Amino acid sequence: MLENTVDSLIKRIKEEVITDPNMKDIPLAYLLTRNIPDSVKHFFDQEVELWIREEEEKFSSNERFDYDMPEVRMLIDKIFDHLKQHANFHITKFNQLLERAVKLEMNYLLTPQRTLTQFIFKDSAIVSTMEVYDTLKYFFRFEYYKNAISDYFNQKYLKEVSQDQFRELIAQIDEKVFSEDRFETTLKTIKAITSYISEATGAEVESLQVDVLKQIFADRHLITYSNLMEDLLKQGDEEVS
Repeated sequence: MLENTVDSLIKRIKEEVITDPNMKDIPLAYLLTRNIPDSVKHFFDQEVELWIREEEEKFSSNERFDYDMPEVRMLIDKIFDHLKQHANFHITKFNQLLERAVKLEMNYLLTPQRTLTQFIFKDSAIVSTMEVYDTLKYFFRFEYYKNAISDYFNQKYLKEVSQDQFRELIAQIDEKVFSEDRFETTLKTIKAITSYISEATGAEVESLQVDVLKQIFADRHLITYSNLMEDLLKQGDEEVS
């Protein structure tokens, strides 16, 4: 079901964005005006922000001039604002990023702890907290992760974090969030997921597959609910409304 959801959403977005088969470039400004999910717009916007960050680093690495002077900084900011407004994605790059954006959002909704850890650390055992901040900007929902992680880093004055530290931290964040009202918070989480799938498919979704629910609960360490889904699977149940 979820594979079809991803394919369906990608197809719908392409139909909405690529209105001319001869289009070679997709301007960010144009993309942001189209009727597509905010999470996808947010992803592409962050991709351009990353490009700008990389360009800014070229200035800061140059020791010949003081680019931090207020007058110079103001002009540089104007340049980058102009560049962002006119940023383009080649059609090939657009298609690659679109698939990545949709799959990432789906994985994040279903299994945020695993997705965040894999996306942030990739093949690294340790990353800087600044890298964590930058990566978290790609994610549009479940803001409590960003807020709690930021608070923790600030309180501990951390400059870097290990994969094990991070994994333990987000597990603790979910434990705290769900412990306040486990049932209602779980229900809101499921509704957020079904709402996204409804938006993706263009049809109201009011149930999820049991094996998908088991993944959702297991990732958040909601063991009681995960075990309930395991029992339903043994009974042969396929969906839960």
